Amino acid sequence: VIAGICTLSGLAALLIAVFGKALGEVGVIVVLGFWGAGSLSFYGLSVAHAIDRTPRELIPHVMSGLLFVWAGGSISGPLIAGFAMRGFGRLGLFGLMGVLLLLVAVMMVWRVRAKPMPVGEKHEEWSPILPTPLASVEIDPRMSEQSEQGELDLGPKTDTQPVAAETEADI
Repeated sequence: VIAGICTLSGLAALLIAVFGKALGEVGVIVVLGFWGAGSLSFYGLSVAHAIDRTPRELIPHVMSGLLFVWAGGSISGPLIAGFAMRGFGRLGLFGLMGVLLLLVAVMMVWRVRAKPMPVGEKHEEWSPILPTPLASVEIDPRMSEQSEQGELDLGPKTDTQPVAAETEADI
């Protein structure tokens, strides 16, 4: 799956880099949609791929490693892209992205063939879990007894006295 989206995204980026001016505005926007569909879904799919192939006790280590790689790319990527754009103009960014995404696609095909997914390994059912409780909800002074039992009541309190309107005699 990762190789497929990288190939789609890489070819779209190269199409923009090579034929960007000839595609016209609408054509570039359509091709950008294909580029974004692959590029923007890449991290989530990579995390899923890594977790599927990692023993349960090593998942936190793998996740922290992925975050460090992501952070390193966030720092070095704009610098490298700047050099590509300086050397090849505005479309150099898409040329660089296209080449890099196609390299990742080749690497993923090689990786899956070199180390296939373990067969028969039982994985637990996946269910979404909030990482921490919402502390702001727990300490919210507007919460009532009902909200602590699971029903949120964030409306205005009714036990407060309305402010008396000023009259001409008060002024």
